[in-house]
Amino acid sequence: RVDVPSQTPMYLKMSYVFHRFNFYNSTLWFYEDNQIANFSQTETFGKLKIGFPLSRKGRLEFGAGYGLLTDKYRQNLIQTPEGSRNDHNRYSLGNVFARAESYTQNSLLYPTAGYKYMTSLQIVGGSNSYISGSDFEAMPNKKKDLWLQYRASYDNYIKLKNKLILGIYGEAALSTRDLLDNYTATVIQAPSFKPTLHSKTTFNPAFSANQFAAFGLKPIYRITDQIHLRAEGYCFLPYKQISWDENALPYYQKPSFIAAQFMAETSLVVDLKLISAGMFLNYYSEAPSKWNFGVNIGFLLFRENFIE
Repeated sequence: RVDVPSQTPMYLKMSYVFHRFNFYNSTLWFYEDNQIANFSQTETFGKLKIGFPLSRKGRLEFGAGYGLLTDKYRQNLIQTPEGSRNDHNRYSLGNVFARAESYTQNSLLYPTAGYKYMTSLQIVGGSNSYISGSDFEAMPNKKKDLWLQYRASYDNYIKLKNKLILGIYGEAALSTRDLLDNYTATVIQAPSFKPTLHSKTTFNPAFSANQFAAFGLKPIYRITDQIHLRAEGYCFLPYKQISWDENALPYYQKPSFIAAQFMAETSLVVDLKLISAGMFLNYYSEAPSKWNFGVNIGFLLFRENFIE
């Protein structure tokens, strides 16, 4: 990887990334009532970016990339023969993209001041090969695909009083991607809404859609400079909710913003320079376990995905 600092008048980045997301071991967070499958995702890709500073804290990037992506999953929506393998979707994709962002927040995990704005637009195209786990020796079903994807997010913290802070959050996504071979393949590839640390480490199909808008409020009370209480509440509004028929084939429900989902979280945070810790309790309006409790210690950072 070659990385020229962004504070120069112009910079160039060349990156090669390999990562794997394994959701098989987190069975607590998966639906047990035939709504979604256990799955893993593997991505191998490279990107070339050229960037320009927009301000002391902002930048504009243009780039292109190529990636090989693999999803392995077991469908729970239909009966599969005993001893069958996982279904596979393999994607060979290229993209061109533009991205603008500005960042002044005072913490990577638990900010209490500053703002973060991001907007990105990309064109993605390539091929998709589907292999059924019940007929693994058959020729894969190959399709070509080309789509446009836009995402934007807004996260700002406003000081109201000496110890009281209000965070305002908004996010939107729009993808013109076609529906894939089955509901499971479609929903795990769709843009997901994951505003909290816990939601980033789990998968919930109720918060995935090719077009959605979301917003939230985050009241925060500072006990000391290093310790604070924070509450977060979010509303997720899919425009065309992805559903499935009796054969697990995906289809869009009628366009609407009434199929809202909600998530909320409250946490006690100790945020030091070298380490952060948070004890949280959260709620999802639709999930296998609607209430969850846990502790985060350390820094939880993720590499970028090939498709934002």
